[in-house]
Amino acid sequence: MSTNGASMPVVGDLNTFAIEYDLTQTDPPFGRARLWLQGFPVGDYDEDMFLYDMSLVLASLIHRHSRKVDIIFSVLSDVPATRTLLERGGWSFGEAFDCFFLLYYATLDDDVIHWHWKFVRCGMPVSDFDLATAHHCKIEGKLFDPVASEYLLRLGIVK
Repeated sequence: MSTNGASMPVVGDLNTFAIEYDLTQTDPPFGRARLWLQGFPVGDYDEDMFLYDMSLVLASLIHRHSRKVDIIFSVLSDVPATRTLLERGGWSFGEAFDCFFLLYYATLDDDVIHWHWKFVRCGMPVSDFDLATAHHCKIEGKLFDPVASEYLLRLGIVK
């Protein structure tokens, strides 16, 4: 599913949730990656990046615990307003995601990972993000966890 026509490793189902990647260096993990959220590719697959930051976020979502950013909420009504979430920062997974506004969080009561994303002009200020015009999907934990865990295993990162 890469832009150059070559087949790259994919973990998961492109139509629900998947991670497409190409690991070019193992220590530290470096290469290309993008998410597939209900059939939509999110991330610039032609952009190489360090994969560790993305992996830390995925591990946080698997464990439903985060030290980096408060992204785990008991119920949907606990999720703060979009502006508050965006002001917390740290939403990009790396260079391949710089032209996307990406917002993600988990809700524990229904065991769902929420993803909001929008392709934008690179360098656009976060203040221009409008949740109403962003894509949104919900990935159940039972679908997310095995895909993210397998990806981390393939990269040699303990979840």
